[in-house]
Amino acid sequence: MNSQAIDSIQRKKITISRIFEAPKIDGILNEAAWSNAPIATDFVERQPSSGKPIPDSLKTDVKIVYDDLGIYFGATMKDPQPDKILKELTERDDIGNDDFFFILLNGYNDRQQSLQFIVTAAGVQYDAKMTNGSED
Repeated sequence: MNSQAIDSIQRKKITISRIFEAPKIDGILNEAAWSNAPIATDFVERQPSSGKPIPDSLKTDVKIVYDDLGIYFGATMKDPQPDKILKELTERDDIGNDDFFFILLNGYNDRQQSLQFIVTAAGVQYDAKMTNGSED
């Protein structure tokens, strides 16, 4: 059975830009690499209301670029109360109680395995390979 035919999640598409000079990884999107990058936006909630559009007060914009060595994600996330963002310094690969941003990459577009990359509000990094464990 084709898993994409029964997928209830509406998938979004974006064409990303190739760059020739990698951006500095510092959380500031002011390099030329980001200036013409298309913006992914109009995200939806995962929790507590899965699929509900994110309100403008919490708007998230993501830019994606790539070069011969990597793929780079830059995100701008609004929060009307930034002093209430949860950020607990933990060990690597421990999200704790932090707010976080994550990317899930499925290189084969097969819904079978993905690479997950997370960064918390405290700057803690987490990565994992995920599989669904089924044989279709």
